[in-house]
Amino acid sequence: MRLAIALSHPTYLKLFEEVDQTQQYCDPTDDLDITWKYPKQLGEGWVREIQLREGLSLRIENIRQYDDLIVEYPEEERHLGYFFLTSGVSDWDNFSFSAGQYTFYGNGLAPKDCCAAFAVQPFFSVEVLIQPEILRSFIGNLTGELPAALQHLLRPSDRVCYGLCSNTTPFMQSVLQQILRCPLPGLYQTGVFGK
Repeated sequence: MRLAIALSHPTYLKLFEEVDQTQQYCDPTDDLDITWKYPKQLGEGWVREIQLREGLSLRIENIRQYDDLIVEYPEEERHLGYFFLTSGVSDWDNFSFSAGQYTFYGNGLAPKDCCAAFAVQPFFSVEVLIQPEILRSFIGNLTGELPAALQHLLRPSDRVCYGLCSNTTPFMQSVLQQILRCPLPGLYQTGVFGK
């Protein structure tokens, strides 16, 4: 039986900081589009982060771990986001989801939690992170107030954030494929998100 590697979230992030600068790639046309090699101590693959505009970013992970990994997250403030899993399993203390599913989480307090990712299969995910001001600018009224049906998504930092896990719809899958197959550098920012 293989043992899992357990890390705190800050330690996990520090491993990315320690990756040699030559292991990073920046889009020459956009310094807000960065791809990092996954820390070789943990596995192989890459993590790409694209700041689409102020307050709106995209994170894509393509990872194959050498060993099972458990990351311990502290209680922290979370911002609005969608997390789509196209390959692998993400097993949290309170829920689990796998390829073909997504989680949607609102603004607020994320309780202390652990996430396990398994080495038996590759892990591929797409995450869209949205600051509250951006959500308000997209779907709020003239004063930035959200419709009543969406106000529960933006909670104060002392209230537990909203969370939902469900199956990815065909429409969502289509949008994900368009994002992943975008052939032109900079198109994410200029064509799709109006940067």
